[in-house]
Amino acid sequence: MGERSGEDGLLAQAEIAPLTGLAESLGIDRSKWIQVATKPLPETLRLTMHHYDIEWTRKQLIAMGAVPLKWSIGNEAYQLPFARGQAPRDGTRELLALLHDTGRVTRQEAASMLPILVLNPQPNELLLDLCAAPGSKATHAAERMAPTGVVVANEPISGRVNMLASNRGRLSLHNVMITQHDGRHVGRIPKPGFDAIVADVPCTGSATSRKNKDVWWSWSPKGGRTMFQLQVDIASRGAQLLRPGGTMVYSTCSIDPVENEAVIAELIQKCPWMEVIEIDESNVDGLVWHQGLTAWSPLDEQGKVSERPQDVPFFDERYLPPSDGAILNALSKTRRLYPQDNNTGGFFVALLR
Repeated sequence: MGERSGEDGLLAQAEIAPLTGLAESLGIDRSKWIQVATKPLPETLRLTMHHYDIEWTRKQLIAMGAVPLKWSIGNEAYQLPFARGQAPRDGTRELLALLHDTGRVTRQEAASMLPILVLNPQPNELLLDLCAAPGSKATHAAERMAPTGVVVANEPISGRVNMLASNRGRLSLHNVMITQHDGRHVGRIPKPGFDAIVADVPCTGSATSRKNKDVWWSWSPKGGRTMFQLQVDIASRGAQLLRPGGTMVYSTCSIDPVENEAVIAELIQKCPWMEVIEIDESNVDGLVWHQGLTAWSPLDEQGKVSERPQDVPFFDERYLPPSDGAILNALSKTRRLYPQDNNTGGFFVALLR
């Protein structure tokens, strides 16, 4: 394994990491992948929609060199001219912290804005976020739905519930209710159910290499296979809680098809009342992304395509591409985002009804 210190150590590890093998197996150019996926993310943020001095805040951001993320339709979002967490110490760092702490902006990775942009929740709706902490997606939805829409932000882990409550308070959001349940066992509400659900499930983070360098050393192909059942179970619970005609977004910060397309294939077989629907591209106009996969191959622990899929650790037939043509057609409606597409992290989203 490569040394973890310095850029040379990172690049050396990227050359041999199973994560690079995963990217290659998906048809991503190896050199482009390593070039972009080893670089720090730019600082990005959302401008709070209903803050009383939004004009002043916007001027401060533009003065810092902020550039609008034009594909963030319905929410002003910006990319700043420095790496995440590396604001200059000329007053910029202090001002940016002040803007965030006072609820004028929310620092958020650009890719993680996608679930709410895709779901497009509306006022007067009731939305459930199954795995809400630290709260960037729940608060994003709440701002768009205010003042008449309500977000139920659920988080099972006590320490993360505190972060969720802090972010709700930081933004002075009165339409967010916080609950603490295992996402697989969230209780029912009176019929007809939730209008919209966010299932941004726990994952291996294989698409987070630009903000979490440890992924280059820690990620292995068996990780997604160990997460699969948890992801299916959380998404299935969401499907059970959704009202007829309601919409649910499933998302991960992983590019592993076992955590993404394979989960969606299993979900629509397990919950036959659910269907994958087309994403309205006008909600993210200008974003470069890719259709979901309909073919992929299991990898061994070195990140190589295995000649005998049944021999990889924790193998299950459900991790393979489905043979049903209708399901394959549904998977093509999902979307993948790669780091080199828009100078972001990677992401996966699927919209279901």
